[in-house]
Amino acid sequence: MKAEVDQALRAGDSVGGIFEVVAHNVVPGLGNHAQWDEKLDGLLARAVMSIQAVKGVEIGSGVSNATSYGSEVQDEIRYDAAARRFQRPTNRAGGLEGGITNGEDVVVRGYLKPISTLRRAMETADLKTKTPVKAAYERSDICVVPAAGVAGEAMTALVLAGAFLQKFGGDSIVLTRPATRVTKFDADFETLCADMFESMYAAQGVGLAAPQIGKSVRLAVIDVTVGKNPEAKLVLVNPEIIHAEGEHRDEEGCLSVPGFRGAVIRPQFVTVRAQNAKGETYEMRGEGLLGRAFCHEIDHLNGVLFIQHLSLIKRDLIKRKIRKLSKRGEW
Repeated sequence: MKAEVDQALRAGDSVGGIFEVVAHNVVPGLGNHAQWDEKLDGLLARAVMSIQAVKGVEIGSGVSNATSYGSEVQDEIRYDAAARRFQRPTNRAGGLEGGITNGEDVVVRGYLKPISTLRRAMETADLKTKTPVKAAYERSDICVVPAAGVAGEAMTALVLAGAFLQKFGGDSIVLTRPATRVTKFDADFETLCADMFESMYAAQGVGLAAPQIGKSVRLAVIDVTVGKNPEAKLVLVNPEIIHAEGEHRDEEGCLSVPGFRGAVIRPQFVTVRAQNAKGETYEMRGEGLLGRAFCHEIDHLNGVLFIQHLSLIKRDLIKRKIRKLSKRGEW
């Protein structure tokens, strides 16, 4: 490479080239196959293509794949029992399939044209006289591939980081993880339960789970009367559904996804086993709104939001609206 650049320098010329960025240990599942503008390979291509002098972007061995047979291109899938994961012995796809990462290294290449400013002047035209003239020489590099590689690495990192935050919820990652069991029942825990009721009533909700306030513990409070009946207040500690029957479809909302609702199918009747704020075990049967609240709050404790029960199209529509609101500072 150095020899090629030195030769271009002696000839008063410039030279282009190709840089490669490889991202290791990328988790599978980043990206989206359902929306054209959310496919991760498209986002990577756009980001790398935005670098000056880049005229082409390749994912994996995309360029040679275009002139090969399918049997020579597709990456076979195998299961590695020791690693307990699916793997591909080859990575021609560059770690992306259908716009989604597959767990292999993400490989992106940028194709750079030679920069325009040359020591050996080329013909151009004078803007005023329209007559042919030789282009003026300005100080310039001979090859920008090394510098472009640094920019390409930064752009790739930005896109992958954005996809990771979108997938795992940014600073709300506690909402996507199963909560831990409660083992200590004391005065502080009772205070937490009381505070959660106050927060729930202030938001006009009928249920609130601890992960929604940043506490990753298996605790939820419910009051389907929204404070109108003190006897309807329920504390569910370490709850589990022990019986469910029937099926009912109705709209749900969530304090963690304000302003959005969707129809969710839940059991018509639900029986739960839980502990109260003092650690005493009880069982309760709920139907209608109460049964739905049981399912909704226990979902929270398992790291599941109600939107995950919606269709992929509806879910993506909500996510897109949230991103637009976030950009405007309204979320």
